[in-house]
Amino acid sequence: MFFLVIAFAAPVGAVMGLLVGRTWNAGGFAQWRRLPDLPLTPVQIVGGTTTQVFVRVADGQVYSCSTEQGECWVQDDNPPPLMTANDDCEQYPVQYTVSDAPGKVVDSLQIQWCHFEAGAEANYVILEDGSVWMWYHSDANFLNVARSFGAIGAGCGAGLLVGVVLLLYVWSKSRVLRSR
Repeated sequence: MFFLVIAFAAPVGAVMGLLVGRTWNAGGFAQWRRLPDLPLTPVQIVGGTTTQVFVRVADGQVYSCSTEQGECWVQDDNPPPLMTANDDCEQYPVQYTVSDAPGKVVDSLQIQWCHFEAGAEANYVILEDGSVWMWYHSDANFLNVARSFGAIGAGCGAGLLVGVVLLLYVWSKSRVLRSR
């Protein structure tokens, strides 16, 4: 019976761990995050990077929000030129699973940063209610491998644990029935 637990539960747990690891690496667990409200109604996303967005408001002014530095909606008269990907994205594209925006989108911008050993993507949206949201995910090949092996190991461990608990439960029930 214990052999069945080892032969069945651990591989099932490993496969589940592999699926979790792949989903994580593809950005499947990344969530949309609402940025602080702007001083005026946002009209258009005019530029950005994977960590900073530039938004034009109703009176024509441009404000920036740097999620990396935690400074949101600082007036900025020199937004960078609109760019959606760096040059390496043609050779080393990133493909993440981006969930739907949390409302009706008025304007959006997707920015990718690609490299042979890493990648990042940021998606910014202005929703119909005037809120600005961001979706972000980054990875690196060595982190992907570590996450995948960690998830596989955790899946094996969880599968073994569940299998042992079920084995002990069945064993204890069979002892009770035998003693009657």
